[in-house]
Amino acid sequence: MSLLIAAVGATIAAIVESSVLTQLLIAGIKPDLVLAMTIAIVILLGFEQGMTWALVGGLLLDLLSPDRAIGATTLAMLLSAGAALLLARIADYPGSLLIGVITIVLTFFYQGTLMLLLALTTGTEMQPLNAPAFAAIGIVNALFAIATAATIRAWGRRFGRVDRLTW
Repeated sequence: MSLLIAAVGATIAAIVESSVLTQLLIAGIKPDLVLAMTIAIVILLGFEQGMTWALVGGLLLDLLSPDRAIGATTLAMLLSAGAALLLARIADYPGSLLIGVITIVLTFFYQGTLMLLLALTTGTEMQPLNAPAFAAIGIVNALFAIATAATIRAWGRRFGRVDRLTW
């Protein structure tokens, strides 16, 4: 995946997340589509594509959400993508179960970081963490990440893998 394709894909995912998914709540919760896809992409395709996805997707989510300070979602998304890359490198084999578990864990990290950044930038007080809601969002995010990973793997089997740097 080239960086241009990653940027266009993140743009489409951010638009879908900020428009369609706000109206179509899944079991009363709104999944973080850009986060879930970022985690799968950074784990399977590497640093450049994943960080491009996180940067463009986070910035567009900031611009499309009127109640967010510009840069808060972007920073939380970049930190989450970096943590996903680190966890995937430690685990060495990015299986679907591992991608799902990493996504659930990083959903808590992303939501907490975003709440902290928004509290610091907007001057509002930090809300208490709602663990059951975050767990439900994490599970839905994990399903999106696993579906994204399966799509990336199928694309790779069909069209071949692009060589990338190994760390």
